[in-house]
Amino acid sequence: MLESFLFFDGSVHSKTKIGCGTCLLVVDKYLSFDVLKTQIKSKYFYNTSSTKLELQTFLWAINKTKIDGQIVVFTDSQNIIHLLERREYLEKNQYQTSKNKLHNLHDLYKNFYKTIDQISCKFVKIKGHKPSKQKNNFEEIF
Repeated sequence: MLESFLFFDGSVHSKTKIGCGTCLLVVDKYLSFDVLKTQIKSKYFYNTSSTKLELQTFLWAINKTKIDGQIVVFTDSQNIIHLLERREYLEKNQYQTSKNKLHNLHDLYKNFYKTIDQISCKFVKIKGHKPSKQKNNFEEIF
């Protein structure tokens, strides 16, 4: 089975609520960093927050890539990792908070779960800010 690697990250300016999401799909892990740099894609998102931006960036990145086989998704997003763990609870409670209010990002949560159900993917949590000499190859790309 063909294995691809998706790296994504984002940053938001909290005062303007404008965020920039970036992604890189690696299908050939033997490409040089110089070549990989030319394949990075970016997109601006408006009226967003850091939590919302992580979901927006993942969904945009995964929907703009042609996936053939297994995809390994690298992220430093604690929110994405926790969302995987919270799925059963969120669905069971129909995306409502403990105060019976609908989560602000419920539509993005639903879209996230629907998307990962349609593809074969595995998520890998990356520590975002490690010293260079302590990084493995995937952390270097990230």
